[in-house]
Amino acid sequence: MRIHYLRCGTDCPLGGALFDGFSLGPFGDIPCAAQLVETSEGLVLIDTGYGTDDVRHPHPRLSKFMRGLLNIRFRERETALRQVEALGFTARDVRHIVLTHLDFDHAGGIADFPQARVHLMAAERTAAERLRNGFVARRRYRPAQWNGATDWRTYDAGGGESWFGLDRGPRARRPAAGDPDDPAARPHRRPRGRGGAHGRRLGAERGRCLISTAANSIPTAGGALRGCGSTRR
Repeated sequence: MRIHYLRCGTDCPLGGALFDGFSLGPFGDIPCAAQLVETSEGLVLIDTGYGTDDVRHPHPRLSKFMRGLLNIRFRERETALRQVEALGFTARDVRHIVLTHLDFDHAGGIADFPQARVHLMAAERTAAERLRNGFVARRRYRPAQWNGATDWRTYDAGGGESWFGLDRGPRARRPAAGDPDDPAARPHRRPRGRGGAHGRRLGAERGRCLISTAANSIPTAGGALRGCGSTRR
């Protein structure tokens, strides 16, 4: 198993360290983090960041309020699709999309991979589709980004297994070895105050890593940031 870290979009909100905790300049640097996992059964994409349609037609797919607040830098080369292609793969090679949640900066690229099965917590899908009420929720969840997806698998809380002391998370079933339906990433419930946001754990030959639902701001050891042109402590 090989894991690629992807920056699938960049938010540069005015406020610097007030947003990301690290930037020294006036603008924060918040990458839309995603991971691409190479498995023997195909590619697994964990979150999708902004998609090509978001870059080309940000309105009305994304709210004007969030675009202004986050000062989003739309670059097609940063979309998951273009980065998958740059690695020598095609959109059809992505067999599964595992979403930590359906916020607009995580789900924008779903439409770029129409053949992929989408995996998500059932509570999060319900929150996005049926409980999309209030100022923030209507701007956080953007159905235009994922309404075209037809192959969904949702997971209820309970079951699963613990991992290094973390509570058990939901799981539909335990896939057999080599099962092409195995998304290669087991969900772990992470309370976040709403919906069904969660993290994912991955196992690889040389170790394991935990993908948190919103751990986007990753400190870098100084130097210029490629995203927003600021510096970090």
